[in-house]
Amino acid sequence: MIDTMRILNRIAKRVILALRRPDLVLRRLKVGKAHFSLISPEEIERFTRTQTPIIVEAGASDGEDTMHFVQKWPKSIIYAFEPVPKALDLLRMRLHDYKQVEIIPGALAAINGRRKMYVGFDESNMSGHGSSSLLEPSGHLSEFKNISFPEDLNIEVDCHNLDYWIRSKAIKRIDLLWLDLQGLEYEVLESSPRALEITSVIHLEASREELYKGASDYSDLKELLFESGFIVAINRIGVITGNVLFVSRNSLQARERDRAK
Repeated sequence: MIDTMRILNRIAKRVILALRRPDLVLRRLKVGKAHFSLISPEEIERFTRTQTPIIVEAGASDGEDTMHFVQKWPKSIIYAFEPVPKALDLLRMRLHDYKQVEIIPGALAAINGRRKMYVGFDESNMSGHGSSSLLEPSGHLSEFKNISFPEDLNIEVDCHNLDYWIRSKAIKRIDLLWLDLQGLEYEVLESSPRALEITSVIHLEASREELYKGASDYSDLKELLFESGFIVAINRIGVITGNVLFVSRNSLQARERDRAK
């Protein structure tokens, strides 16, 4: 009975989303389920205002997205955070010859220190350790049954507060903040007001349902970023999860001034 109600509830949510966002339905039919929520560097480029962007990527995994940045912006400076050892090894191998990429072995969090990470296991994707998080998985276990979180894979990782880190690096601007933190996005952003002040574009993964214990949903993230001076530029969040691009109002105004010159 519970499973039947859950299925009916999911169908209802899909119908409502389809009525509200027919563009997502058409996109899914065009590019497929696996890619419908992706936001490409070419789309992001419309908002960055520079061909030499400073990019902070947290949750770099095996470096697939990092490589896309390098290819799109050869003169960029990229700081790539990744805490999972196996993914970190692949990231280093893939980006070894790209000197504009600095790899940081650790995770972003509210405070500096060490913290338990729940490491996901999926042989079919992302080095086998996709969906790893500092938050304990909850709804993720039922929504994505191909990914498990074996207790013996749990590790302790180094954590960095984003504001503390950018001050230690004397970073004055961030053109693209790319967050794939599996539920920790709100914690990181809420604890880093200085980062929000100097960032032009934020790409993040967001969910409509709780996939990890204590994770904030998309509405909370949107409210936080709206109050911090950002608007939604691209929203590709499906029934459960997806990607969204936020752009600062100051950046948009500067872009309009550039066009007027």
